Amino acid sequence: MEILITKEELKKLNENDLMFITIPGRMGDIYGCTFVIIENNKYIFYRIDNMYKYFNILCEVFPILNNDLKKASKRFESNKYKYLYMGMGNGLCIDKNIYDKYIYYLMKYVKKSNLYNGEKEFEYQPCINYEVWKTALKDMINN
Repeated sequence: MEILITKEELKKLNENDLMFITIPGRMGDIYGCTFVIIENNKYIFYRIDNMYKYFNILCEVFPILNNDLKKASKRFESNKYKYLYMGMGNGLCIDKNIYDKYIYYLMKYVKKSNLYNGEKEFEYQPCINYEVWKTALKDMINN
């Protein structure tokens, strides 16, 4: 379950604890942002419904992410994040420390999608990532 976060709560977060964050695109989640923080070995899902209202605060709280997004393309990698394109401008930034583990679960669900056509890893319709990213993450957490 996603928790709507306030500006004050957002300001208290630490980027070192940020594991996942969605980047709004042109379709799907055009204004919002979902992100996952790890606290005391628990994954907490947060939600911002109007990212643009919170954008300056996000940039202050997550400066590495802010710098990475300036160079965002279909794929980028930094010291902290790997970027996964999810179609129509949507993206998912994943902490590099758990990326390989997470991709295993993501691909499990990608391959179950009606849109998957049997192509090689990451050579499929990226919108599949958008529809299954949370399910894959929840599966990873439960295992």
